[in-house]
Amino acid sequence: MHYELPNGLNVYLNEDPNASVVLGAVAIKTGGKYDPADHTGTSHYLEHMMFKGTDQIGTVDYKAEKVYLDSIVMKYDELAATSDDVRRKEIQKEINALSLKAGKYAIPNELDKLLDGMGATMVNAFTSDEVVAYFNAFPVGQMEKWMELYSHRFKHPVFRLFQSELETVFEEKNMYADEFSSNLMESFLSHFYKNHPYGTQTVIGTADHIKNPSLTTMQKMYDTYYVANNMALIMTGNFKISNVKPLIEKYFGVWKKGDVPQYPKYEEKPFNGVESVEVNLTPVKMGVLGYRTVTMNDYDSYVISVCEKLLNNSSSTGYLDKLMNDRKLLAAMALNNERLDHGGMMILYVPKILGQKFEDAEALVVNEINRLRNEDVDKEWLESIKLEMIKDFESEMEDPEMRAYRMGECFISGKSWDEILKYPKI
Repeated sequence: MHYELPNGLNVYLNEDPNASVVLGAVAIKTGGKYDPADHTGTSHYLEHMMFKGTDQIGTVDYKAEKVYLDSIVMKYDELAATSDDVRRKEIQKEINALSLKAGKYAIPNELDKLLDGMGATMVNAFTSDEVVAYFNAFPVGQMEKWMELYSHRFKHPVFRLFQSELETVFEEKNMYADEFSSNLMESFLSHFYKNHPYGTQTVIGTADHIKNPSLTTMQKMYDTYYVANNMALIMTGNFKISNVKPLIEKYFGVWKKGDVPQYPKYEEKPFNGVESVEVNLTPVKMGVLGYRTVTMNDYDSYVISVCEKLLNNSSSTGYLDKLMNDRKLLAAMALNNERLDHGGMMILYVPKILGQKFEDAEALVVNEINRLRNEDVDKEWLESIKLEMIKDFESEMEDPEMRAYRMGECFISGKSWDEILKYPKI
């Protein structure tokens, strides 16, 4: 069931009498692509800060604490605007001193402890280019307590313990920096999407921006996008919709709505023939071919997903799978990069370490892709691939997590739940 509250909040409810718990989530239409170009990573950092409590949770005396928190905000803004190294070190010392004083009033992880107290599990969140989502599972008997807590945490968040969380975010940045696959994809996307933030910036942000965060920018992003008409409440589990609707109105109907700016349109020009880029990123030779496709809302996206499975699938019967099975390549894989504004198909391949030229490996991959272009596909095999995709979908629908994910997809893409359920008949 999908409906909207008067404040514009989208509500998605799914009754599952066989579920042992309720999975609840709040999704926001924001993310990496919404970050200012000079403050990348802000949406992801904000996600972290939303676990630090409120004016009532996570503090022993918010009035006293706020004096230092306000000063920290000003000092971080000053730090971001200062290039002189000597002065920067002085500001960082001042921030450290203020953080120590503010920390005396903070109760770390109190929000997590409250969720633990009601038997919550899977407490987590994620940030992508298109969405930020917060979720966890909890016993159905804790429904009202969960709603009260989640309503409060999004109404009155306080960005405390900012300095220590900065270190956590930077560790995450370093972790991705150590993964050659992340570096490869980041480099590839920067050339594939030359204008759109999909390619010009990353969700995690640059090291320089992480080192120079702006709490003012973070607050502005919260004020702009964390508003009821830009958010969704998603719940699936063993409950009666008729029982929970009044509670939803009570706790989430008080969220304020706001004027959400229209997301700008970033055009991507056609490639000038075949554009090649060579970079030194991986310990072995690897290649990625990129093809422009369609957005996730385009009807042809279903066709693209079938093409992906024809190239490689879980049964290892795809064209690229056979290149590996026949030991013609070390590895090959198709990645369907469906997004809201643009789409692409990435073909990753790894030549054999000894005795195979890079261009020969690429020729093998292109030859298999051309088989799709020339409709060189066995009809019975195609039907079996489609049947396997339908089975995978039906299996997903049995999983509460995946159902919640699909409901989130409805919210982000604008699709109806009926459209999602019609997938096997498309």
